[in-house]
Amino acid sequence: MRQKKAGSGYRSCLGYGITDAVVKGSCRSEQCVVGYFAVRVILLPQNKTVTFSGRLRVAALLEKLALLPATVMVIRADRLLTEDDLIQDEDDIEIRSVISGGL
Repeated sequence: MRQKKAGSGYRSCLGYGITDAVVKGSCRSEQCVVGYFAVRVILLPQNKTVTFSGRLRVAALLEKLALLPATVMVIRADRLLTEDDLIQDEDDIEIRSVISGGL
């Protein structure tokens, strides 16, 4: 996390990334989260963190991250979410890649 001095306060800029995908509404170096709550999304197994402000549906979040719904599980507080579920500010969301294998 980087800190930028802005007037009398500091702005917190969180790093993000998923294979250089452009994430609309995310915190980038020139667009910092300043004193408000945001949705924090942790992408696994990439171990990346993305932040968004405002409410949005899971389907919209996955679209912003350029992820196909059938390839990931979206989890909030140990509960699996569907594409229609609403994500609120202050939510911590985990997105895990679905990996299958066999013989």
